[in-house]
Order: sequence, then C-alpha cells, then structure tokens
Amino acid sequence: MNTAVETTSSGNSVTKVATMISNFLDEQAAPCTEKRIMRMVHARKQHKVAALRLLLQKGKLERSGSGKRGDPFLYSTSKDTAEFGQSSLVEEIVL
Repeated sequence: MNTAVETTSSGNSVTKVATMISNFLDEQAAPCTEKRIMRMVHARKQHKVAALRLLLQKGKLERSGSGKRGDPFLYSTSKDTAEFGQSSLVEEIVL
C-alpha cells in the first residue's frame, strides 16, 4: 500500500493517483479494464475512481466499450498525452 498517497490532502492524492494510473496505462500493450486498474494501482479506491474520472474529463484517457457485461469499459492513454509526456499531464491536471 502506498502510504504517501493516503497521508496527503485529498486533492493532492487524486493528482498523484492520476499520474500513477497514467503511468500504469502507458506501460500496457493493450487497453485495460477498470477492474484491472483498480487491482494494479495501489491507492484508496475513492482516489482511483476520482482520478479516472478526472483523466477522462481532461481528455488524458480514452475509454471504449459500453460498460456492460461482456463489453467492459477499456481505458488507454490518449494519443495527445503520449506525445507530450507525463510532466505536462501533471501540470494540466493541477490547473
């Protein structure tokens, strides 16, 4: 468990978890389900959920699938994020 994420303020935690999720997805060869992201990124669930929604809202992640049984949501980093790198990701999330 990553205690540094849990001991910071909620807003900072979401930003850190968003970076963790983005880094995790960058390392994956294929898009991942939300279930896999929740299992592989070590942070509080509420922070992971908020970070996923924030990344989607900011256009840093792409989501495919219908979110129903047999066709789960699949997440991957957007092409823009991959081109500009992680430092700009953190700056844009904070702003």
